[in-house]
Amino acid sequence: MKLVRFSLNCHRKALAPSITYLINLSILEGVFPENLKLAKVTPIFKNGDKHMPENYRPISILPTLSKIFEKHVAKHFYLYLSKYKVLHEAQSGFRSNHSCQTALTKLIDTWLKCIDNGNVVGTVFLDLKKAFDLVNHTILCHKLHLYKVSYHSIKWFESYLSNRKQKVCSGNTASESKCIKYGVPQGSILGPLLFVLFINDMTLEATHTAIDMYADDTTLHTYGTNKEEIERKLNYDANTINNWCLNNRMVINPLKTTSMLIGTNKKRTLLGNDMNICIQDSPITPVEIQKLLGVYIDKNLDWKFQIDYVCKNLSSRIALLSRIKKFLDISSRKLFYNAYILPIFDFCCSIWGNCYEDGYKKILKMQKRAARIILDAPILTPSINLFKELKWLNFKSRISYHKLILVHKILNDKAPDYLKELCCPIVNLHSRNLRSSANNNLAVVRPNTNSMKKSFAYSSSILWNKLPNEIKCCENLDTFKQKCVDFLSINDL
Repeated sequence: MKLVRFSLNCHRKALAPSITYLINLSILEGVFPENLKLAKVTPIFKNGDKHMPENYRPISILPTLSKIFEKHVAKHFYLYLSKYKVLHEAQSGFRSNHSCQTALTKLIDTWLKCIDNGNVVGTVFLDLKKAFDLVNHTILCHKLHLYKVSYHSIKWFESYLSNRKQKVCSGNTASESKCIKYGVPQGSILGPLLFVLFINDMTLEATHTAIDMYADDTTLHTYGTNKEEIERKLNYDANTINNWCLNNRMVINPLKTTSMLIGTNKKRTLLGNDMNICIQDSPITPVEIQKLLGVYIDKNLDWKFQIDYVCKNLSSRIALLSRIKKFLDISSRKLFYNAYILPIFDFCCSIWGNCYEDGYKKILKMQKRAARIILDAPILTPSINLFKELKWLNFKSRISYHKLILVHKILNDKAPDYLKELCCPIVNLHSRNLRSSANNNLAVVRPNTNSMKKSFAYSSSILWNKLPNEIKCCENLDTFKQKCVDFLSINDL
């Protein structure tokens, strides 16, 4: 397979006409080539007992030519879905301009606003068991018909999904190939898009609560001051969605589905911390901490557990850098930091970065440690000098940087529409020409409590308004990023 990929890459100009012909013929005939349907599955050990199959992660590898076919079809299919607004706005998975950051920003800001208004938030985190592997092809093709996909296109998708096979390869040993009757192809380009289309109508079942999804990660949430009313709404929609799953041959795992009551300590104590949520008479476990899209959310939204989790990951990777630094020059150490350490600092930090002061100090301490290791600097060297030499922003400035980037994307239509209400230009609110609107400032929400001050809507608007107008007017994202780095490196926002 590596040889095929290498050959395609080296001779792509010569092969392009033939591949184009094959793709066009496939679409014209409504047939996906049979020899591109075989997946090679390699089991990768995770941890635990090596004799237990569940301790291995299956990695599915499809033929390279198959992905070229899929990429072409996926591009045009996604354009169709976008043009006719087929996908529900609650779905953030596998969509352009959407990410874990945008999905979590919407959720957390919604909850903080509810808490700011004196409410508590009830949530149910649904776990769909092996969702991608249980997609029924007949039901999927029926839904394609309901979404006005042409008969000829549905015929092609039926061919793409049918008669797929896989075999397990480990070392020089390979199993016999077995037919796959259900699910979207793992490791494919079209698979994720077909999956979000399959579960698209699940969103219609949430009639009493709000629903947010990232692929199969589904969160139901509602708010109020009456816990019994919150429980009633969550119970109703959770069971309605369970009925949808039964009708669509999907399975909710009640053992991994959890609930959480989010709010101030005073409100939760007054109402009682745990909720009574059941799906088909199976009680849902109430939790105080829940991992969602890679971020640990706690009942207070103070991010203490997330900070500890980040520090633990940073500590192990910085320790590894310390052990191998003698084999690396400074340039290679920087590459290691950018590849393996910086992503941990940055992942969704615009959300959990609104933490308590001690949290900032913990993360900043890790960043200083990494800088000293890279530069072989003495322990008493001021961190400001280290960051200046490395051309780094400190952790607090990196949070500001990522918030400002997201604001820029929102204002320039490079983010989901559901975030637009969080960043409202003053010029849109006033008919008169005000100085603040001429400076491209944003309206700043007025918080009732400190909870709202931790929201993206509040904190990012204040940050944006502190930028020089010259930077705010940059339409090009790369130029904006560079100017933000330059500004934040000499200004502490």
